[in-house]
Amino acid sequence: DSSSGFAEAYRNIRSSLLLNPSGRAFKTVTITSSVPKEGKTTTSINLATSFAQTGYKVLLVDADLHRGGVHRVFNLQAGRGFTEILLGQATMDQVVQHTAVEGLDFIGTGAFPDNPAELVLRRQMKDFLAAASEAYDLVILDAPPVLAVSESSVIASQTDIALLAIWSGRTSRKLVQVGIRQ
Repeated sequence: DSSSGFAEAYRNIRSSLLLNPSGRAFKTVTITSSVPKEGKTTTSINLATSFAQTGYKVLLVDADLHRGGVHRVFNLQAGRGFTEILLGQATMDQVVQHTAVEGLDFIGTGAFPDNPAELVLRRQMKDFLAAASEAYDLVILDAPPVLAVSESSVIASQTDIALLAIWSGRTSRKLVQVGIRQ
């Protein structure tokens, strides 16, 4: 519901990002959390939708190669996707899917690999981010929690900015501080 307080909260986040005081431009964003179930996927989906509604051409990538499920929200396939791009078995154009939201495209996880931490360190990751940045105004990667797996920090280090979703009042300050340091 675009008139809800929930939707307005995401518009506020969008505005904060666009009006950032550093003035640093960004095209790639990692969204993660310290631990599971803090709202990183909800934030990724809603922020991507919010940007698409302003006319941005947005690519949302399910980069949680352990248990990604963004595809279910859009009623799309996880099938071939991010994993296959990183393995050099598919191109972005071969796996991108269009959502019902105008201007918002999606890439699912693909097959869950045994070695996601090694995959995001491959040259294909940098090549993918470069190609996606050329084709889209904004690329959002929904990454796994930073304290659960090692590849989230690697993914975040390769994007322009990283957002840490925090379940206010539920996640301990200590976990949040460790997540930020990570």
